[in-house]
Amino acid sequence: ALRRLELAPQPRELRGAVFFATDRHTLDAPGEASVRALASWLASTPGGVLEVLGHADVRGAPSHNDPLSWRRARAVADALHRLGARPGRVRLRALGARAPAGPGTDAATLAASRRVEIRLRPPCPSSTPEPPAPRW
Repeated sequence: ALRRLELAPQPRELRGAVFFATDRHTLDAPGEASVRALASWLASTPGGVLEVLGHADVRGAPSHNDPLSWRRARAVADALHRLGARPGRVRLRALGARAPAGPGTDAATLAASRRVEIRLRPPCPSSTPEPPAPRW
């Protein structure tokens, strides 16, 4: 479920997180409700880039956690797209276990680390256009 949904005053930015069960990447009912609420908010908020950052807890090898965190981010992005978010507005990143929610390996920290962070960044000012994406 989306535990945090706040607008920081400087700069204006939405932050939130959707949490997942161990070794899972599908949205549960609270996760779906959170994404619906986010999609509704996005529909009334033009502009900006939505960053969808997938994470995993520290258990498991990077060869497992990196793809898992990508699937989590993809699950949230796919749900947002189904609910009307423009694909060009959503950027995905998979961080695996490289950015845990906190230090330690207690149950609460591990659970908080199994997440997708959501950040809405304001658009670049018109005087400084966003640079083109690199071509790989």
